[in-house]
Amino acid sequence: MMQLSTMKKIVSTVDQDWRSPFAEQLLEKWGYDEKEVYYYRGSANFIFVFKREGQWHFLRCNESTERNLEDYQSELEILQLLENSSVRVTKPIRSKDGNLIETILTELGTYHCVVFEALNGEQLELEQLDENGYFSWGKTLGQLHQAFMKLPISLKESRPSWRDHIQFIKDTVPADEISFYQELHVVEEWLTNLPITDETFGLIHYDFELDNLKWNEQGISILDFDDSVQHWYVADIAYALRDLFEQEVDLYHPSFTQFMKGYSSENSVNLDLLTDLVWFMRLHHLVTFAKLYRSLDISNEDTNPKWLSELVSKFETKLENYRASFLKNK
Repeated sequence: MMQLSTMKKIVSTVDQDWRSPFAEQLLEKWGYDEKEVYYYRGSANFIFVFKREGQWHFLRCNESTERNLEDYQSELEILQLLENSSVRVTKPIRSKDGNLIETILTELGTYHCVVFEALNGEQLELEQLDENGYFSWGKTLGQLHQAFMKLPISLKESRPSWRDHIQFIKDTVPADEISFYQELHVVEEWLTNLPITDETFGLIHYDFELDNLKWNEQGISILDFDDSVQHWYVADIAYALRDLFEQEVDLYHPSFTQFMKGYSSENSVNLDLLTDLVWFMRLHHLVTFAKLYRSLDISNEDTNPKWLSELVSKFETKLENYRASFLKNK
């Protein structure tokens, strides 16, 4: 999640028809069809959808202070190597100058930008999935982990690790968040004692939710590898199913069982680590708390547009809910 001050700055360029001169300036590097550039969303990144020669594409950009260039480079290298695997992934598009990444100086800051082809298919909601849907979802994650295992070690090691997440947490959240740090101490101690082997630990997607999948007759295609990280493979299962586990982690839930049948058809899984799913969820809550804390860099003011005031209130409520959950875990 980006800082809300950055979001406010860029969203203010978007008009009532969802067009933005800021996005058009960035897209000069690639080219676009006139009047066919639209704001799509802002969260960890800004996303704009646009047509080029009649075909839909997506522009993804970040202010340079939000994500470093090296992370962009390793992400795109992963995508290029995965094109030769059994998984279907989004394809990056080169700019007019032949670059996959363009760093562009604007009046609103310096932005790292990439463009992807739009994938065919539809995004599904949790309630739309039947047993076959959960099986296919798990199967695709198993295929992805198999493909990740075959990537060069140097490339995998170029991505951040769970230890970087822990350091980010400590650098972001102030010491007076007592319940937060009590929870962090317990979770970090558990993590440092967790075995790391080639079979259990490696590169994961980290955000294998339905928002990042496109479904069609050929199968499932995968989006957004920007958060890929060195972690335990089981963590990817926990984070993919976090909406299913919103109330509790139930290893006997029929949907989870189908997901794991699909996963196991493509990749082995350490059954002992499955019992630790709740711990990975606790870690994810800590990371999310820190991201929310960092994002909330503006207060609720009368001068804020309505959408921003609502977002500030939403983030503040989420932080309070997390604080309450940390106290319960004591």
